[in-house]
Amino acid sequence: MAGDHGAAGPDDAPMTRTSRYAAYWAPAREHPLWRAGCDWLGRDPETGQPPASPRARRERAAHYGLHATLKAPRRLADGVDASTFIRTLATLAHRSSAFDMPALGVVDWGGFVALRPIVALPARHALRGLADACVRELEPLCARPTAADAQARERAHRLDAGHRDHLGRWGYPFVLERWAFHVTLSDPQRGADAVSTARCLAHARRHFAAALREPLRCEAVSVFEQRDRDTPFTLACRLPLGR
Repeated sequence: MAGDHGAAGPDDAPMTRTSRYAAYWAPAREHPLWRAGCDWLGRDPETGQPPASPRARRERAAHYGLHATLKAPRRLADGVDASTFIRTLATLAHRSSAFDMPALGVVDWGGFVALRPIVALPARHALRGLADACVRELEPLCARPTAADAQARERAHRLDAGHRDHLGRWGYPFVLERWAFHVTLSDPQRGADAVSTARCLAHARRHFAAALREPLRCEAVSVFEQRDRDTPFTLACRLPLGR
């Protein structure tokens, strides 16, 4: 079972060149938002087991697990193994301070149901600083995106020149000033009628209401691993913030 830094993790098994690793924010396992999110998605990426009473399974969202992206999933560069990725992120986390998370709400965000900050994050918010540090400091450990990867991003999103510059430099278009904190709760709602979308939003707001009333802090960053593109992501370890 995955656990905190030092417990079993991806460095305990042979790494394949198809494996991808990501730095994500996830609620603490003791926080009701983690339990509510795993229940909502129908999958716990930390234990690999379904929750005790899953409400539904949203296939694409469940594939990734409950998270917000700090450093998007990437294959590792030649000569870099998972333990190096984890050590680098652990060092980054150790020199960072824990902080209060912004209040979150359930919204329709670009065709997805998602958790988003109720008030826009200030430019100097600690959450932005943590995401920016993950993007910059983990990039040297990552393989360059293939031409096919870049083309797939172009097809999936309307990228402007700034997005394309980030894609070429950082391997992902939605970083730094283009980054937006979000926790995806649904598969795309595109094509759904307004009534169905409203019903999904109302259901999610009821489901998460109690959990979102509880104070929430960022006290760790999590390493998620995907062995191949068809395998769901697993939460390999949580790395505590150090100050």
